[in-house]
Amino acid sequence: MHLSDTPTLKEYEIQIGTMATACDKSMNLAADLDALETARVQYLGDRQGELLEFQRALGKFNRDEKAQAGKL
Repeated sequence: MHLSDTPTLKEYEIQIGTMATACDKSMNLAADLDALETARVQYLGDRQGELLEFQRALGKFNRDEKAQAGKL
């Protein structure tokens, strides 16, 4: 998953939805705790997880867009 350097709100919405769906699928299909932990780190890991890219992108939006993006 990769957002552009200056994502639009629409791009952000589409990409975060795609990431959330993939995360949900990976976690639901995890056959054991090791697979679940691998999925958790991939998507939610605090230093390299895919969610971090979306958190950083929030800082690039103006005030109104931040409020909208934060609700996604």
